[in-house]
Amino acid sequence: MAFAWDLWAEKGIPARTEGEMNPASGVLLSKDGINWTPFGAIHMWEKKVTPSSTGGVCEPALVELQNGELLMILRTGTPVHYESRSRDSGLTWDPPRPSSLVGHNTPTALWRLDQNPEEIIAIWNNSPINRYPLSVAISADGGRHWSKPRDVATSDGPQVSYPGITQATDGTIVAVWQQQLREGGRHVRWARFTREWVLGKEQ
Repeated sequence: MAFAWDLWAEKGIPARTEGEMNPASGVLLSKDGINWTPFGAIHMWEKKVTPSSTGGVCEPALVELQNGELLMILRTGTPVHYESRSRDSGLTWDPPRPSSLVGHNTPTALWRLDQNPEEIIAIWNNSPINRYPLSVAISADGGRHWSKPRDVATSDGPQVSYPGITQATDGTIVAVWQQQLREGGRHVRWARFTREWVLGKEQ
């Protein structure tokens, strides 16, 4: 299970605002679902592009690739998501580096496709500054390259963010996210689409 924590809070000095946080990420491993051990302590510090964004890396998304490697995509305050990889079931992790997914201060969700296990799908806010649009893309090489993003939801200001993604038994892909409302509050929205739609093979 992927998780993140604030390094300031760990020192007993909790951040007053999200923008002061300096988070690290890792995984919790368990053999019995009761006792958990942390591994990873993935961290980096790069210049943020907005003052309210978090530093470090947080809100990790995790997927197991067909070759057994673990891929983690991480929220940052930079204009891109970062990534880290583990080749020993999460015990050790590569230093985080920029991924090929543009995105700022928002999380990604990942899923390995059931009928095409060599492929993974990502859903994320495909913008270097905004929490819109919400886009999907597929990778057939473990997240190193992605298909052309297709927008699932967009906005002219209110955010469409914090997605989740899974597959139904019929193979269709189901995405959920939160939609900020202009009049206040938020709705949970969802969409169903196919792998072929993501790859631009159908409208």
